[in-house]
Amino acid sequence: MRVQSTQWSDSAAGEMLTLVLESFGEVLDDDDIPDDVAFTVLGGSSLDGSVACALLGSALGFSVPLSLLAANPTAREFAGALALLGERSERAGLDIGQSGSGRENEGKSPEESVPLTEAQIGFLTQQLIDASDRSAHLQFAWVLTGPLDMEALRGALHDVHQRHEPLGSRYLIQRRDAVARPHTTDTVTLTCLPDAGSEQLAIDATRDALDGDLDLSAGQVWRVALARVKDRDVHVLRVMAHHIAFDGMSEAVLVKDLGAFYAVRRDGAKAALGPVAGMSERARARERHQRLNAANLDRQRAYWATELADTPPLVFPGEGPMAPATPGTLLVRRTTVLPVGWLDEVDALAARHRTTRFAVLLTLYDRVLAESSGSAVHGVGFPVARRWDGLSAGVIDCCMDTLCLRMPADTRYGVRDFADAVRATTDRLTAAFAAADVAFADIVRAVNPRRGSRAPLYQNMLALQDYDRPGLALAGTESRRLDEPYLGLPSELHVEIVPHPDGAARVAVSHRPDAVPERFAASFHTALAARLHSLPA
Repeated sequence: MRVQSTQWSDSAAGEMLTLVLESFGEVLDDDDIPDDVAFTVLGGSSLDGSVACALLGSALGFSVPLSLLAANPTAREFAGALALLGERSERAGLDIGQSGSGRENEGKSPEESVPLTEAQIGFLTQQLIDASDRSAHLQFAWVLTGPLDMEALRGALHDVHQRHEPLGSRYLIQRRDAVARPHTTDTVTLTCLPDAGSEQLAIDATRDALDGDLDLSAGQVWRVALARVKDRDVHVLRVMAHHIAFDGMSEAVLVKDLGAFYAVRRDGAKAALGPVAGMSERARARERHQRLNAANLDRQRAYWATELADTPPLVFPGEGPMAPATPGTLLVRRTTVLPVGWLDEVDALAARHRTTRFAVLLTLYDRVLAESSGSAVHGVGFPVARRWDGLSAGVIDCCMDTLCLRMPADTRYGVRDFADAVRATTDRLTAAFAAADVAFADIVRAVNPRRGSRAPLYQNMLALQDYDRPGLALAGTESRRLDEPYLGLPSELHVEIVPHPDGAARVAVSHRPDAVPERFAASFHTALAARLHSLPA
């Protein structure tokens, strides 16, 4: 999908609309996309929008920000906005058609530093303040059944490490700038533990083996532990990675690449992986710079300064004063599994109200949070993917940030009927994504809230983890992914909804006991599970 002419004539505008319709159709798996219906009304989520922008950016040769789609939600409107963006890119002298070619790396030292994103700066700052903080440590563990080729596994882990620059980079402050230094470490540390007497003991042993600090300044970004169950072809493989170089969607890239490289090392198979060229940190930094140049950041900052002004902190009712909240404190988690078919009911509800899955869930979540806490107005944080260009689709990296919605009482479900409430939520989300190029740290600066011991703007987070979660396929073995709690939380109350392939879903409510009373957390979990079980008409 590439527009041949660089002159945005009527003919080229028609080609642009065709490109947009093709990208919408590919992402939404629909060959009959109308050009006058908003992307979210068609069922497109923010993640879907990010993928569509990445496809179009790859085709057109310049970065396409998600905010452009949010502000121009129909295919026809989006095509017109892309045509104008193309004209501005040409006038600015950008290298149209060469984005992500890798040429920007020619003649540069592999040791050259790369500026970090605002999200990465936050992770590095917290690690420097408190090296024992675990809120940015991500763990993934699998039980592998079947014969395991240890040399092939070591080689495959090495290959993954070499393929993805963020895993082998140092993260440090250099001349007052927060930077990554690529090509620092050669391979990842694999700790092979003594045989364990049972599967559970192997699980515990790998967890204990990785219960330590990660030295970002030395390039120790991830570690791996392996334990075998005695006298059985059963192993527990656990990966711990720092959020500064690894986001939730990186898990899918990790298991795909690890499986492919393991097959190469074990059987001499040909790795079915795309080229690494152009997937460097410097290339992605260049893409981010182009995308931000294409966005009206002053307008977006002004929106957030107005929208989130005077957002009060969320108060959790309970007995006795709470200790000051600190990231990384030990957490408590409660889980509920919603039945098979539940997610289909959510999607049908979203379709009836011409909105997205997340808008429905956020509307329900906000009602429960308000009723449980007695809060009239509060902020709700939620993660957003920053994989907005073709270079980031297949990489392991930190390509995410956070946004915050101010949720007032006057449009809340319970005060209004569900149709009005979910429409108000959808409108807020659309406006937020139209200003989504601004990093959360920049949003905080624009709002300039009163500072205290608690996180600014929001103290709770709702995360819908509906991205692809493939299983770990190591040739000759079967795998089962373990469901385990996070090691720490960046927010005081964290709710995660994880869809299952069969249409069920797991809802996990986690809280930091230093910040959220136990009685409130328990009643909130019960109320949320009940509300999600009984969907509105």
